[in-house]
Amino acid sequence: MPPEVPRAFARRADGFRHALAGGLWLAPLVYLERAILFIGTPRQVGRALYGMNPFPEAVEIGKYLKDRTSVEDRIAVVGSEPEIYFYAQRRGATGYVYTYPLMDPHPYAVRMQQEMIREIEAGDPRFVVYVRFWYSWLVRPESDQAIFRWFDEYQKRFERVGVFQFSREEGTASDTLDGQLPARIKAARQKKLLGIQRKISKMHQQSLIGRTLEVLVEGVSEETDLLLEGRWMGQAPEIDGKVYVNRGEAAPGQIVPVLIEQAGDYDLVGGIAGAEGPAVALAPARAQLLGAPVPAETIAARIPRPRFPILSH
Repeated sequence: MPPEVPRAFARRADGFRHALAGGLWLAPLVYLERAILFIGTPRQVGRALYGMNPFPEAVEIGKYLKDRTSVEDRIAVVGSEPEIYFYAQRRGATGYVYTYPLMDPHPYAVRMQQEMIREIEAGDPRFVVYVRFWYSWLVRPESDQAIFRWFDEYQKRFERVGVFQFSREEGTASDTLDGQLPARIKAARQKKLLGIQRKISKMHQQSLIGRTLEVLVEGVSEETDLLLEGRWMGQAPEIDGKVYVNRGEAAPGQIVPVLIEQAGDYDLVGGIAGAEGPAVALAPARAQLLGAPVPAETIAARIPRPRFPILSH
């Protein structure tokens, strides 16, 4: 037998003994971490390792943003959660993907906050995600909190904010999340947010009094036969308020100029500009003489998409 053969076997035996020793040393550690390595889901492991940091929620928020934006849209995350940009696959309206330096006690902190504010306002993001979670900021007693005061005012510019109560659905990823809140707390928070938003909406609605808006007429009002009802480009069907027309003739599908005379929290009231007499719904055949109904795709193209905030934690 050539002398190199025993030496080769000896080297292999040494390698096997080292591997076995290493395996025996690692086995207890693997066993202790078996829940993380083999049993827990990524969501459960993330919660176990990082507590209430919003990493699992960031996945769902990213999907939500991706489904409701185009690749040209910008989003802004006010907080240190850059993973949301990754999950959404969208570019940010600001270069500040981490906000920890904004809270540090150094002479540039305030300047950096102001720069982030300017970038967000100039970028006009389609969605804004606000993460008011301590670990996303690491606020210190000496930290300047100008950016929080700015956002308190900035969010008031949103004309509409949708608020819904989270409801668990069996079989969904969110059904097993920790920290589920009682129904009474969710209802109280929803009521508080809607109360704040109602005042903002009313101020915006009142600012429209005296303006002439293009209104898509939908037909006779469900409230009374004395009014027509429709929507202007700032109102989404079955979500926002309506425009009630109290003067003039129009047919369903027509876009008519309406002079706004009254405003409620969510609804507007006015008459067709230059028209006299009560509101009357025309039959479609007669409406053809006044102008063909506008196709739905043409109407949709005229409606700018409003900005929406997402309030997280």
